[in-house]
Amino acid sequence: MPELPEVEMYRIYAESTVLHKKVIKTEVIDTKLLKVSIPTFKKHIEGQSFSAITRVGKYIFIKTTGAKYLVVHFGMTGNWQYFKDDEDIPKYTKVLFYFDNGFKLSYISKRKFGWLNLTDSIEQFQQDHNLGSDALSTSQSAFIKSLDGRKSPIKSFLLNQKTMSGIGNWMADEILYQSKLHPETPINHLSEEDKKTIYQKIQHVCEVAIQKEANYDDFPSYFLIHNRKKGGICYHTGDKLEKITVGGRGTFVSTKWQVKK
Repeated sequence: MPELPEVEMYRIYAESTVLHKKVIKTEVIDTKLLKVSIPTFKKHIEGQSFSAITRVGKYIFIKTTGAKYLVVHFGMTGNWQYFKDDEDIPKYTKVLFYFDNGFKLSYISKRKFGWLNLTDSIEQFQQDHNLGSDALSTSQSAFIKSLDGRKSPIKSFLLNQKTMSGIGNWMADEILYQSKLHPETPINHLSEEDKKTIYQKIQHVCEVAIQKEANYDDFPSYFLIHNRKKGGICYHTGDKLEKITVGGRGTFVSTKWQVKK
């Protein structure tokens, strides 16, 4: 599933292509991906321009010049593509937006887990769906405060979109690897320095991934993602990584590098 860095790339792409463009028509090829009726969708999208594009966690919010925001979730394999000629319509296109400049935007979803919705505001959507603040935008003080009174494993907390949104499985493993902390470490066993370190590594991993345009091969050599697989080797110790399960998710850990407290 696309995580914060990948979705940020989608946001940047949309901002560079469809921002301030007027939608003259929409074509819904797969109605199952819409969280609203087709007439409602068309009413609030057609004839409007996209005036701002914002990301919160793994979600994109497109402000229209009308009353609504378009909410985009990419599911497991979603993407979108801006193009002009009909023969270039991507495979697995589910929704098409036609613009007044002759170009189109295709919402692509191969495995159909993505969806589109409408909302009155970003804040309303977050409230209705219990969606936490964006991981990259959360302040250090807010992050540390959100850990108060919790006893769950730190990895489970990082994956909880209700407390902080955008971090998925590979990112949580990477953040804790960079923090030298075992994913099973209970939150109430963390020191204040540990909490600060985790926050700093959240920012570091997000910023590196975005700077490298989510191209994993270009990440620094000390990143876990290069060896995050069965038989993978820890960059720092040379020992084999172990695969365990934390909060129901497959988790890679270097037991000599990452301290369990």
